[in-house]
Amino acid sequence: MASRDAGRSGQTTPAATVDGTGPATKQPAWYRRVAFWRAMAGMAFAIALGCAMVAAEFSSALIAHTRHYRDRLRQLSSNITAMRGRVATDDREVAGMRLTVEIDDNLRRILAEPDARLIRLTAPGRASQSTGVIAFSPMLRLAAIEFAGLPEPSAGGVYNLWWTRGKHDPTRAAHLHPGPAGEAALMIALPANQVVEGALVTADSSAAIEKPDGAIVLDGAVSLAPKKLEKARHKTG
Repeated sequence: MASRDAGRSGQTTPAATVDGTGPATKQPAWYRRVAFWRAMAGMAFAIALGCAMVAAEFSSALIAHTRHYRDRLRQLSSNITAMRGRVATDDREVAGMRLTVEIDDNLRRILAEPDARLIRLTAPGRASQSTGVIAFSPMLRLAAIEFAGLPEPSAGGVYNLWWTRGKHDPTRAAHLHPGPAGEAALMIALPANQVVEGALVTADSSAAIEKPDGAIVLDGAVSLAPKKLEKARHKTG
């Protein structure tokens, strides 16, 4: 028994080194070393710091690009608004030119008729430089009208054109919309079964009234058209 125990104790006793310095110590695995994990922590911090710097750089660039594109969009929106305004102005000018051409064509047609008549409108007592001319033909039942120099109506006021017929009440012919320079041009039909003797323009309180309620701005009486007047003179001469 003693010899067996002695053998066991001999097996469990650490072996001595050859040079007699004592038993050999076992080194821990590399992934269990503190220095390794310190290095890994340093690398992770460096990577995180680099990522943060890159993200900050990209964020600054993104903000700058966003501001640039936002300014571009504002500029484009402003340009589109200005272009729309110019297009609207051009459309109004084209419509005005078309109306002018139409009025000129109808004016030539009216003056070519044997019953063509003119009404030259002036301010009562020459109180202003406003003028107007109306050419009409009872046969065509059509009138071409042009005005110039109409002042801006008072607040809430409007201009109305009326046909006059001697002792009868004036008949409303049209509502006028003067342009920036006080000009207006329009084509209207003559009243049915009525003999026009003259016309007047009044500054009224509303466009939907049956009788003038404002001051007379322009008025005039019917006269022969220039060509017809010239022919009449030759006949009387």
